[in-house]
Amino acid sequence: MSLLVLNNPFVFMILYHKDINYTKISITFVSFFLVFFFKNTLNLSAIFYICKKAYIFANFFMSNLKNKSELNLAAAELLHKQSYYPSVIHCSYYSCIQLMKHIWLYKMNKTEQDLKNLTDFSNDGSHEVLINQTGGFMKNKAIDFRTFNNLIGQLKKLRVNADYKDIQIDSSVSNNSITLSKDSLLILKKCL
Repeated sequence: MSLLVLNNPFVFMILYHKDINYTKISITFVSFFLVFFFKNTLNLSAIFYICKKAYIFANFFMSNLKNKSELNLAAAELLHKQSYYPSVIHCSYYSCIQLMKHIWLYKMNKTEQDLKNLTDFSNDGSHEVLINQTGGFMKNKAIDFRTFNNLIGQLKKLRVNADYKDIQIDSSVSNNSITLSKDSLLILKKCL
């Protein structure tokens, strides 16, 4: 990194996160102006601290995973209307996975590395680990994990069939995946 980047917290913030949206840019500008006005009293580590806190603050309020979850459900409904049934199931399933990942990161305060470590340690895939860990969180919050586990299990089976099996996916199966996803998401949203 050049000295210009190190001395410019706005540039640092743009490099610090790869996905920029308007809220993050606004928070970045606020942190930039705070640093600019207090530049004579702040050292470089204080500048980075302010930038990092602004980034964490922006991510707390603007989860890309939560947004992707909503977009995938909307995409599933549009794909269903266009009769692209196998893709509907894929989007329905990943809508739930993305909201679980949001819960993992922002409600359970875990990291990507935590999930990777648990997955590496277990014989299960990352989705199964995420489902089980979210389930533990639900149980602690007195949220009905048994119903959720049943719904997400059915949806996962449909997704495997749609993505990997040589079988026909029709309108009723596609519609069922949307229903399973919506019901799962309703339960997951109780964790938010």
